[in-house]
Amino acid sequence: MYKCKNCNKRFISTSNIVDFRCRISNNVKIAIYNCAKEMLSKKLISRLYNVCDNTVQRIFDTMFNNEKVYKNSIPEAIAICIDEFTYKNKTMAFNICDAKTGKTVDLIEDRSTHNLDKYLSHYLEESRLKVKFVVMDMYKPYVGLIKKWFPNALIIIDLFHIVQLISRSLNKTRINAMKDNKEDKNKFKKYWRLILKSRFDVDGSSWKKFRCFKNLMTEIDVVDYLLNKDKILSNTYDVYQDLLYYLQRRDYDSFNKVLKEQNSSISKQMKTSINSLIYFSEYIKNTLEYEYNNGVMERNNNTCKLIKRISYGFRNFKNMKSRILIITNVFRKEKRKYYTKYSTPKYA
Repeated sequence: MYKCKNCNKRFISTSNIVDFRCRISNNVKIAIYNCAKEMLSKKLISRLYNVCDNTVQRIFDTMFNNEKVYKNSIPEAIAICIDEFTYKNKTMAFNICDAKTGKTVDLIEDRSTHNLDKYLSHYLEESRLKVKFVVMDMYKPYVGLIKKWFPNALIIIDLFHIVQLISRSLNKTRINAMKDNKEDKNKFKKYWRLILKSRFDVDGSSWKKFRCFKNLMTEIDVVDYLLNKDKILSNTYDVYQDLLYYLQRRDYDSFNKVLKEQNSSISKQMKTSINSLIYFSEYIKNTLEYEYNNGVMERNNNTCKLIKRISYGFRNFKNMKSRILIITNVFRKEKRKYYTKYSTPKYA
């Protein structure tokens, strides 16, 4: 601080290196900001640059206004992905991202229907009507929410979650068959991957020695041996393979036909999964017609979980939100891919 001898006023010198009334150089701030994209905890960054934790957080907050809880418009996104991830113990946070670019639109601390209804009501009608596709998993409460606030949007169920649903049902059926056939328990336990594999991917030409079997066999021989031990498993396996085949071929009519067939000889787990697929059959049709998926959302959720684990959790949701927005919005490159309606099957 300096004092003028003529007017007795005090003043501070200014420089491009340091901001006015600040002791931290701009180069240090830029270095801290660049560290935000790395998977480093806030405490470690503060140690590297000899500043306190609060200073690091203030630098992160300069890019995003966390005080603004409710937004008025969605960025120009024709399709959005929605999902949730665990923020705290028994607390799920809601995540919205752009299906094309993968950038995070917003994070909401509570995923309850009442809170989301209140949040979406603040968006302008113009912005909500521009959304044409919403990609989600099979969570029923979101269906009514999307129809209410995004009336022009088609609901698309992520293909991965459909395959995951039927594969888990078949795996549970295999476990029940393993408990009933104690003599072949080790065989059911060791070769579970072959049962879940697509029939066209199972090798039937290479003869080799399999553990738990005395003779040389192929992978198809192992699968057939296990299926012959339990009739319910065999029938459930046939339904699983039909559903998986038509999903790969993107043949909705044949897929829907398999769902409507009355199969009394399949397992209870597969029956429950089929009932769920029938409920979402209208939206599964959109899944097979359009190329949108929830891959970018799963990537964002993985980033959120990784940051939370490295930082040993966050007490303040706003601090975690600013860090995630920096990584997913500033340092993430746009995908050079355009999503259109399928003219030919993807797995043809």
